[in-house]
Amino acid sequence: MTNSGNISGNIYKSSDYGATWTDATPSGTGYNLFYTDITTSSDGSVIAATAGSSGIIISRDSGATWSRATISPDPGSWAGVASSGDGTRIIAASTGKALYLSTDSGATWQNQTPIGIGYKLNWSAVSISTDGTKIIGLVNNASVYGSNSA
Repeated sequence: MTNSGNISGNIYKSSDYGATWTDATPSGTGYNLFYTDITTSSDGSVIAATAGSSGIIISRDSGATWSRATISPDPGSWAGVASSGDGTRIIAASTGKALYLSTDSGATWQNQTPIGIGYKLNWSAVSISTDGTKIIGLVNNASVYGSNSA
């Protein structure tokens, strides 16, 4: 099968340990995306999904509505995303050699790329502690970098 560039995916959510699933895929123009990673706050109210070169989308109401994150300059293709337990801190990894952190549930973003090493790396995955103070990132050449505070 030939791909014409219109790859898309769906987002599903469950609130009963995976027994049943509901489609929470964003609707409307511009959300026909190929999602690469997803994260949620502990209570499921804040959801963030990376969509490759299409950016990051955020929901602050358990997937009822969605918006695109505004990150400038856009570092390229997004590979991974992780959320703190309360959903206020979200870390996103870009294969465009950057890490970005939001401390307000995805409303604004700050570059957190480590000086000296970060601009040479293609980040592929990230994780953040429940309280948001510890971050760890994986680079596609098998390196792992960590932070004690965010």
